[in-house]
Amino acid sequence: MRLLDSTTLRPEVFLGSNIPKYAILSHTWENEEVSYQDLSTLTFQTKKGWQKIRKTCELARQVNIDWVWVDTCCIDQSSSAELTEAINSMFRWYGRAAKCIAYLSDLPVESDIDSALPRCRWFTRGWTLQELISPSIVQFFDEEWHYRGSKHDLSKQIMTITHIPEDVLLGKTPLSTLPVAQRMSWAAARKTSRLEDAAYCLFGIFDVNMPLLYGEEEKAFRRLQLEIIRSTPDLSIFGWTISMNAQLCPGWTPGSTAYASVLAPSPEAFTNCADYAKLSSRPTGELAISNLGVKATVQLIYTEMTETKGFKYVLPLYCRNRRYENLGVDLRKCGPDQFVRANPACLVTIKPTSNAEAPRERHLITSMLFLDHAAPSTYFSNASLISRCRSGVLQIRLGLALVMHDVWPWARFDDQDQLFFVANEGYGNWDSATLRMGVANHKGRECMFYATGWSAHSKQSLQCSIVDYERFKPAIKDIQDSLVRWNYDRIRVRSSLHAARIPRQPAVFFEGSNDRGYMGISFELTLVKESSVCCRPFWRVEFSCKHYTNKNFPTMARESWSST
Repeated sequence: MRLLDSTTLRPEVFLGSNIPKYAILSHTWENEEVSYQDLSTLTFQTKKGWQKIRKTCELARQVNIDWVWVDTCCIDQSSSAELTEAINSMFRWYGRAAKCIAYLSDLPVESDIDSALPRCRWFTRGWTLQELISPSIVQFFDEEWHYRGSKHDLSKQIMTITHIPEDVLLGKTPLSTLPVAQRMSWAAARKTSRLEDAAYCLFGIFDVNMPLLYGEEEKAFRRLQLEIIRSTPDLSIFGWTISMNAQLCPGWTPGSTAYASVLAPSPEAFTNCADYAKLSSRPTGELAISNLGVKATVQLIYTEMTETKGFKYVLPLYCRNRRYENLGVDLRKCGPDQFVRANPACLVTIKPTSNAEAPRERHLITSMLFLDHAAPSTYFSNASLISRCRSGVLQIRLGLALVMHDVWPWARFDDQDQLFFVANEGYGNWDSATLRMGVANHKGRECMFYATGWSAHSKQSLQCSIVDYERFKPAIKDIQDSLVRWNYDRIRVRSSLHAARIPRQPAVFFEGSNDRGYMGISFELTLVKESSVCCRPFWRVEFSCKHYTNKNFPTMARESWSST
């Protein structure tokens, strides 16, 4: 750390625990600042920025502080290594200062502090956020260097201006106890001269370190979010919102659905997160970064869609707003165990009675380019994304009396559209599915449906069957165990069904209660075109339940399983 002698202005480098007591300047950069290189010249005192250095040294000497740190001249900005170290250390440097001198160059002399303070540029700049929070003592001076009060004296006014809780300003509440989204909101309205600095100025707020890559522009904020995710399981980082428009998302139209990366494009997306508070119950699963995005062992909430019998996926954020509403975000399954953000303009309120499933590993997509190489944006895509991601579909339609109990493979089953799908993966024969269903209020009336080859449009390639679950239970269990363990392709699935003597048939029949004929469950396949579901024609299978008497009991044709 390079400090200036407050009397001689001689710069000296200190390392480790040998750093002496020092005062530190916080200000907004203007024209003619004094650089480190300028200190070796005889003309630096003619620059406008010299007055800030002179007054900082003078104020330090008044309280017997021999050293000062001023960012303009204590960092050799021609050295990328020194600049990286300084930016990664700055939050600590401000926190260790004996006092911070905040110079407000646009605060008029003798102005009313309550009305003039909110208009100061200092409260709009990105770098001054950590310079406000980190030091325990911050003293504010106006344009003529008159003392106007301390952070402690003005804490209520500053809280109103910045939306930072007073206990945080006064150092009573550790930053780590607050939701990530709330901390992001403090930077939402702040600006930096360089796009990268919108991320770099937040290192200390989130206690992370990163290399600097000037030239990466908005990617810096993306890297920051990934680094935060690596260091904390706080899901509130996904709780941002943004108003959609055609400029953000080409092809989007008002009223249509938009899809997004789970990462925010900028701090501005966290504007509405200032009132977030953590819940006492917190996620305990792993968050890790993979080539698919964020690998997350998380629990999802299911909200029923009564018109389709489907369910929307909601990711709980484990935080609440000021109305004590538990918050979540809509997700949409776009690939095997892969999800994108849906409806990024709003959040979801999670009801206490909502259905939740056990945590399991999922992938949250961080770049739309992973799904669509021709996507116009890294962060957003329009309503056609989901159908474009599906190269083959088998959609399920259950009759009124039927209920779904289990599916395989879950990774390729979309609960919202009630369908199995093959994504654009280049795997032509991973199109097998099983569905266990039953009759509502009829215990023991369970059946198992098998479908293979449904990604092809030819009916000859599609082989299906429905059988009595209880009758074939041992064989079904062995097959399901193998499917889950080995993820068989269609040829292996058909071979397993043939070897286990599972019949290939279009219907299954159960004896009715009290010897009242039979109950039959059958299916019908239809090739349909529906661009909102899939970009290609796909198969829809409709199940129906019907009662038969002994006299009208139908005959049933059976076929063998073909391995081709």
